[in-house]
Amino acid sequence: MEKKKKTTILIPLVIILILVGSVLAYLFTSDGADNEIKVTNADVTIDEEFDKSNLKSGYNVYQKTVPITNKGENPCFVRVFMDFSDSSLIGDATSDVRTYFSNAESKPPVPAVTDTPDSAIWKLAAEKTWLDENWVYIDYDGSKKYMTNSGLVTETANDNLKGLGGYYYYNIPVAPDESTSPLISWVMTYFKDAQKIKIYDILVYTETIQTIGIDGTEYTATNWTDAWKAYLHI
Repeated sequence: MEKKKKTTILIPLVIILILVGSVLAYLFTSDGADNEIKVTNADVTIDEEFDKSNLKSGYNVYQKTVPITNKGENPCFVRVFMDFSDSSLIGDATSDVRTYFSNAESKPPVPAVTDTPDSAIWKLAAEKTWLDENWVYIDYDGSKKYMTNSGLVTETANDNLKGLGGYYYYNIPVAPDESTSPLISWVMTYFKDAQKIKIYDILVYTETIQTIGIDGTEYTATNWTDAWKAYLHI
């Protein structure tokens, strides 16, 4: 069974966010009962706000909250694919065009054009240091990146995790009617001058799986990668 939802938001000279939600289910037997399909539903909430007067050279800030809410009857694990349609918008600290993320609850301060962002509030999109402690990024080489109190940790590449690469994973089960913390809350793009302004997309795709495996195994925060590997057969 599959549930998909696609939302396209068009704003002149602003980001277009495309959202696709997917629901994945396991078939399993429970205590002598007949086989039954148990489906975990997921809704993704996107809040969009943008002040068009901010679209100019310098820093442009807009709201992009991306939490995932479990509307099903069973706990689930969540993963999210998020990428830029134009990689030049990612940039680095010295690029003429670059993008930052923040998880602040309220709108963070906007730097002066001549200033660099406060590193405690805004994080370069090219880095993974805006993530909170429950989000983990698995890279295509099987390495894991996540934040701790000591900063970003990058675990050594692991061939057993390559098949999970390219996604942000919420590493604890999400109970029914509960939500993940936001993957991002605010986006800030810097354009050196008006000629650098361009339209681009942030692509967001989310999948959920139940915490109960096909063989009845119950997965937890300690073995969440095994749950995804079991579903994906890797």
